[in-house]
Amino acid sequence: MRSSCVILCSLTLTLSAWNPHQHAQKALLSSSHGGPKNGTTNERAEDVGATSNYVARYRAAETASENPLIRDPYAEKLAGSCTRGSVSRCHLDPFRQDFFAVRTKVFDDFVDSSVAEKAIPQVVIVGAGQDTRAYRLESLSKDVRVFELDFPQLLQEKAALLDDVEAIATRVEVPCDLAVGTWTDFLKAKGFRSDVRSAWVIEGVTGYLTKEVNDQLFAAIRDMSPAGSSVMATFIGENSGFANPIHKFLTDSPDAFVEGFGYSIDSAKDMRTYAKAFKRGDREGWEEPVGYKVITAIVQ
Repeated sequence: MRSSCVILCSLTLTLSAWNPHQHAQKALLSSSHGGPKNGTTNERAEDVGATSNYVARYRAAETASENPLIRDPYAEKLAGSCTRGSVSRCHLDPFRQDFFAVRTKVFDDFVDSSVAEKAIPQVVIVGAGQDTRAYRLESLSKDVRVFELDFPQLLQEKAALLDDVEAIATRVEVPCDLAVGTWTDFLKAKGFRSDVRSAWVIEGVTGYLTKEVNDQLFAAIRDMSPAGSSVMATFIGENSGFANPIHKFLTDSPDAFVEGFGYSIDSAKDMRTYAKAFKRGDREGWEEPVGYKVITAIVQ
């Protein structure tokens, strides 16, 4: 199989409070750990780690459900103390479970199609946290190099928890802090090739980076990736119930933001569209668009 390279760097999403009319989404957005905050690299890493455990908890619950939308057999190991022994011990919200299952499915499909259908030899997912795609997606193989970008502590923790599991892909850790230093240098030093097409996954990240850092991120991706490379990213709207004071970048026009860097927009969809498509949009909270968009763009 043609050599591929998947870069996983997912500062996973923590959610805030919805408006009073959307109780289900309010429950989704109010997490106990509060999400990534400002501070030192170590402090940010601790917050991101808690968020990653939180999201993994819902992937574990979805996997254990009767008709799972996604299957992540390793999520329970990464989900923190609440799931030790059984995910049924956790107090989980049905809307949150649907949301994270749908989001995971959207990005799983993106990676699968990029590698298996489009033969893109590098896939970039930005903020790995407790992401397990390198271990579980069957579209991958040892010919696929998976670069995981995140804080060193998080990468080390995940490697230790999954030390008895062999990754399907060739997994490469890239310790970094997107908000400090030149992460592109670390990535290139680990073997990333700028002359090979890439597919970048930016799942639950943009809201926690400043506008300046987001500008640098999308410009760097464009400059490091040849034509035909693709990007999938999530964005929180300014008037969305997902918006919270901890967020540093909100936009109601994420397609225009990405297009401004020279990308061609392939799709721009609210999460509700995907929830409906995956038969998960019937619960309270999905009645209207939720202001949380997924953008897919192509490097020109």
